[in-house]
Amino acid sequence: KRGKQCLLPEEALYLLECGSIQLFYRGLPLSIQEAYERLLPSKTISLLHYQVFSHLKRLGYILMRFDPSTVLSPYERQLNMESSRSKSSRRRGKRKRSPSPGVQDKKVKTDKSTPDDQDRKS
Repeated sequence: KRGKQCLLPEEALYLLECGSIQLFYRGLPLSIQEAYERLLPSKTISLLHYQVFSHLKRLGYILMRFDPSTVLSPYERQLNMESSRSKSSRRRGKRKRSPSPGVQDKKVKTDKSTPDDQDRKS
């Protein structure tokens, strides 16, 4: 959106703490303390949740928010939709490479004779 990034509150706060971004509110830069007050109200994410997020990020984990639409309902489980979902997710991965045509059919002939054997033939 016109050169601006949209981040989740915890992502923005984490990047601010790391010194990777600068946040502005009403045209003024936010301090880290102000960012905590603005980005972590009880409605969005708690301080404890942010601390866990921040700790895991510092350990190198890649974190994503939970998406409830990925959980099967009891009805979907009853219809065995889980197996069809797992099959379709496997198809999205890399395909196995098939060998080049004719490579398996061709056999390479090797001459097992030594240079001495060739001298004897001559």
